[in-house]
Formats: sequence, structure tokens, C-alpha cells
Amino acid sequence: MDKKIKVLHYIPGFKFGGIESRMIDVYKRIDKNKFQFDFLITTSIENPLVDEIKSIGGNVYLISPFKMKCIIEHVRDISKILKHQKYDIVHCHSSSTGFILLMAAKKNNVNGRILHARTSSFKGSSMIPLRKIMQKLSVNYANEYLAVSEIAGNWFFKKKDFKVIPNSIQLENFVFDINDRQFIRSKYKIENELVLGHVGRSTYAKNHQFIFEIFTEVLKQIPDAKLMLVGIEQDDERIIRYANKYKTLRNVIFCGFQSNVNQYYSAMDAFVFPSFYEGLPGTLIEAQTSGLKCFVSDAITKEVALTDIIEYISLDKTASNWAEKIVNNIYKNRRSYKSEIEEKGYSLNKTIEYFDKIYSDIVYSR
Repeated sequence: MDKKIKVLHYIPGFKFGGIESRMIDVYKRIDKNKFQFDFLITTSIENPLVDEIKSIGGNVYLISPFKMKCIIEHVRDISKILKHQKYDIVHCHSSSTGFILLMAAKKNNVNGRILHARTSSFKGSSMIPLRKIMQKLSVNYANEYLAVSEIAGNWFFKKKDFKVIPNSIQLENFVFDINDRQFIRSKYKIENELVLGHVGRSTYAKNHQFIFEIFTEVLKQIPDAKLMLVGIEQDDERIIRYANKYKTLRNVIFCGFQSNVNQYYSAMDAFVFPSFYEGLPGTLIEAQTSGLKCFVSDAITKEVALTDIIEYISLDKTASNWAEKIVNNIYKNRRSYKSEIEEKGYSLNKTIEYFDKIYSDIVYSR
């Protein structure tokens, strides 16, 4: 092999989300004699994840965000990087704004232009018509199509052929651990209280208002229960409004973004996930690995039900119905579901094999 295959990943909102975690996990373990991963971000270079990428040999480029007031700078920054770095592949993880990267990549003769579908709707956006236009442009400028699930791929790519890449995790990191449970519960001064958990950003898709409605009903039966929100900061005004509206603030634990989220699953007793839509949420794979009973909306693809501890509930059901299901169906005896999930092809090693083949085929077969 003459040189490394250079891959530029575009992940605009670079925090502690699922995409970032998955791709860093992949880069840690993929053959670095064969591949070089770099990352384009639009948020901040002051980020522990950025330091982690650099520590394993990757480069991180901060570019101007995709906003009307700085769109010219956004295009200029991307073009400059592509012109000077000579990438073999760009891997776009954005559902719409990545069309500029893909367009610039085509102009700069980048042979591999991957578009990765990670969601199945634009609902909740204030600019759906514009997003649909950008989505179409992204599809047109890409020449390789990946998706986290069938539902995401069918929605995003319409009639284009695509490959489903399992949204895998480092499974052994998420196995239930009694020491982790005691550590996290001690950190937040939780004793024997029931902890209802959720992991996710403050976005429309996650349906946080309904989470608070469900939690209100849980409190009617278990007054000292706690709601642990990982990924939500204490100063999130929208979520604070919900907590105040439903008079639950004193029972809510705002954990913010955590790099050790695996430990938090062990601290929880039940996982609530009433999303309006998802691609294939890695959080549910993580929670299942930990043996955490999951109560999820029927809007989420059945592809994520890798074990028998996921229970689908219709969003047409009331918060009281959800609360009753949760209170009456909590698993007291936790165990690891690592082997069951690994058998379904959701091990990180399997995902790395997929990416190795896809990248190699693009570079050496075209």
C-alpha cells in the first residue's frame, strides 16, 4: 500500500453526541497504518473530544458555521482545506448542511463522497422546505450512501441504493457494573430512590415535554423518584420551563454532557425514550447492553430492538399509561446483554470491518 487513505469527516455540532462517540471509537481501533481520519467541525476547538482525536493522530479543523451571515466564510474554509489536504474520501454525517462539503469535494476531484443518513425526519425544524432542498443537493453531490437503519436510508435517499452500517458501540464499556452504579448514585446523593433515566440532547425529536408528563405520573406513585437527564445542562431554559411547569424541578438531576455516560446507565433503574423520530439511536443499544429496561415510542425503528428488554409504547397512549408500564415493569435483577447484541452484528469490530471495506473499495476499485 503506497499511502494512507485520508478520510475527512464532517460533524457540525461536535459535542458529546452519538455520532462523535461512534466515529472516535472507530478511529481508535481502525488500522492507522492504513487510514488517516480528520474532522471538520463548526462549534469549538475547546473540547475534550478534540483533544482525544488529536491524541490518536487525527486533525481537527474548525470552520465557520453554516449560517447566512457567514455562509461565504463557510464555503471558503471548506474549499481551502480540500485544496490543500488532498483527501481521498469525505464522509458527511450531516443530514442537510453537508451539501457544500460534498459539492466542494466533487469540484476538487475527491473520488469518495459519502453521505450518511442518521435521522428519519426533519420534523420540529423551522426551515423544513430549505432542509429538503439541501437534502436533495447533498444526495446529488454524494456518490456513496450509508444509513444507520433501513428507516433512515429509505426516508433520506428515496430510490438510491444504500448500505446499512450498524450503529455499534464498544460493548464491554456498557456492561452493568455495580461499582459504577454506586459511584454515580453517590455523586448525586441518590440512595434507594427509583431513577428514571434519559440520554439525549435538547432537541424537538427527543420529546422532552412528554418525558416530564410521564415523570409527573410516576411521581404520583413513587414520590421520591428521580429523573436523570444526561446531555441536558442545568441552564437549558427550555427544559427548565418543563420542569417548572410540571413542578418536578426538585426531583430532576441535570447531568449535562458526560464522557463517562456508560457509568450513568448502571445508575438508572429504567430508561424512557419517547422520541418523535430517530435514525437508529445508539443510546438504546448502550442501555440494552447495560441490561436497562427501555420504554420507547413506537415511532422508533424495530431494528433497534436487539433484546427482549425494549418495550414499545404508542405515543397515542397517555402519560399515565406510560408511567404505569414503567412502574410495573422495572427489572430488579440486572445482567449484561453484551453477547446477545454482539450476535446481532452490533460489535464495534464488525463496524470497523464495514468501514475498512467501504473506504478501501472506494479508493482501489474506482
